[in-house]
Amino acid sequence: MSEKETMIVAFQVPGKPFGKQRPRVNTRTHRAYTPKQTMDYEKRIANAYRRTTKYKAPKDTPVQMTIYAYHQVPKSAPKKRVGAMLDDRILPTVKPDIDNIAKVVIDGLNKVAYEDDNQIVDLRVVKRYAKSPKIVVMITWEYTNDKKGLYRSFKR
Repeated sequence: MSEKETMIVAFQVPGKPFGKQRPRVNTRTHRAYTPKQTMDYEKRIANAYRRTTKYKAPKDTPVQMTIYAYHQVPKSAPKKRVGAMLDDRILPTVKPDIDNIAKVVIDGLNKVAYEDDNQIVDLRVVKRYAKSPKIVVMITWEYTNDKKGLYRSFKR
């Protein structure tokens, strides 16, 4: 029996953290659709992952995910508070909500980092201040070396 190994993929998406928006309804067709801003952000997340690695967690493999949403320190913040913000003594209680950040990241990585988002068994989302805004995502899963075709290329 082969030993289990751990795959860790970490990547970042520069720019202001963005939360998943509610679906909209077309008043003529009465069909729900995802707003363009949300779809564009999900594509940015997927592209950032693809630039980092070509690997994908195999189907039915449990996946752990940690998301760090770094908000920019407000320009109007006094110097005393800036230090406290960067040292995590003052934490951001600003929009977007933590659950909407998680949803946009999870949906953006669906079929890219894993086959289905039901594979995520452990999720942590953290909001902090930083000098420049970004989202940092870390995804982890275990695998055995003897599995052939464990990873699928993004080119398929």
